[in-house]
This record gives sequence, C-alpha cells and structure tokens, in this order.
Amino acid sequence: MNKHFEDLLFNTNLDLSLSVISRDNPSQLSVTSRIGAPRVFLGLLFGIPCLLLLFYAIRHQGIYLLLSLVFCPPLGILGLLFGLTRQKKTFIPSRGQAIKSFSLLHIQRDMPVQLPKNGVLQAYKRWSSGGESGGGCYFYHVEIQGLKGFGFSIAKNKKKRDDFATDLSKFLGYEVHDQDGQS
Repeated sequence: MNKHFEDLLFNTNLDLSLSVISRDNPSQLSVTSRIGAPRVFLGLLFGIPCLLLLFYAIRHQGIYLLLSLVFCPPLGILGLLFGLTRQKKTFIPSRGQAIKSFSLLHIQRDMPVQLPKNGVLQAYKRWSSGGESGGGCYFYHVEIQGLKGFGFSIAKNKKKRDDFATDLSKFLGYEVHDQDGQS
C-alpha cells in the first residue's frame, strides 16, 4: 500500500495553475504544488469526520469504536494527502538530473532521475468532458518524452502551457514537439 502511494505521489502530473515555478538557484528550475484553499478544504472534509469519529469512539465506545477502526484510517490518510502533501519537480541540467519529491509535514522523500541527453518535450491537449454536468474543456499538457512523472497540465490556458514549455525547453536545451499544432 505504501509503494502505491509513493508511486502515485511521485508520478502525478502537476497542475500549473496550482503550482509555483521558481528559479531561486540559477542552475535549477523547480515546480512546486501549492497548498491552497481548495486542498485545505478537501483535507478538512476528510479530516474532521475522522476526528469526530475518534472522539465518539473514545467517549462512547461500542459501535463507534468499530466504526472508527474501519473508517478512520482511510479518512485520515485522505485528509493528510489532500490537505498537507506537497509535490515538487526540480530540474538540474548541469548534473543531468531531475528530482521528483513529495513532502508530508516535515517528512520528505526524493527520487533522482537522469535527464535524457537530447530530450524532447511533448506538448498536447486532451478534451475533458466534464462528466455528466457537461461543460468540458481542453487540458493542455507538457511532458518530457520517455521520462515518467515529469508531466505538467493546465485547464483552458494554452498560452501558460506554451510559455512554460518554452521556458523549460530553453532551460534544459530540449526541443518542443507541439502535437496539437495551431488549433
């Protein structure tokens, strides 16, 4: 189960609209997910029921104890993952390396990966139908071809995706292949 969560956190695309792109160090570029109001809300949405269930289990025991044993672990895990987990992708071309990392509170895990020598950035778009409510939109993606876990996306904002892809390609010395062309 732990390996599944690590794989999910290391290899998830980062949403550019919910991330901070920084060049604090001139030799590296970092993209870090923000913990904003929507994520904190989702964390609380799962965390508060978990805490209430634990409170009732301690005070009243009985059926609440059984319910807390069944429901508190998944509620607590989802609350922590949504509310307090931060993901980061760092590119260090001088070392030919990229680092995927995630942190939960002050616990951080890193996974260094070798960058391809003559890499290619794939830029493409996908339609998201919006489910049963309709009103879908295009999601614009950019990924490093052949490198798992270094994808970025943004909804409805092709210009921001293109600007990021251009900056990243110049920084890494890669070529951009735009699969959605001029449309």
